[in-house]
Amino acid sequence: MAKTIATILGVVFLVIGLLGLFPNSIVGDGAYFHTDFWHNLVHLVTGLVFLLVVSRSPGKSASTLTILGIIYLLVITTIGFSVGEGNIL
Repeated sequence: MAKTIATILGVVFLVIGLLGLFPNSIVGDGAYFHTDFWHNLVHLVTGLVFLLVVSRSPGKSASTLTILGIIYLLVITTIGFSVGEGNIL
């Protein structure tokens, strides 16, 4: 189950990261989901990490999901506390 979830998330992160690099109305600068170059790069790297783990050591998919989930949670929490009541974008 973890292998399937990691594969799906890897593909989704890669697609979102790639979409953000090219002008479109969905993801990117001034699009519906506002991202910048660094945000897109993080999505691309995260997607690659998921897919590399699935292809090279599928047994570690669950731990990779947990570790990256914790990292994302900590980053979002830190941004939320530092911005306060304002908009984080």
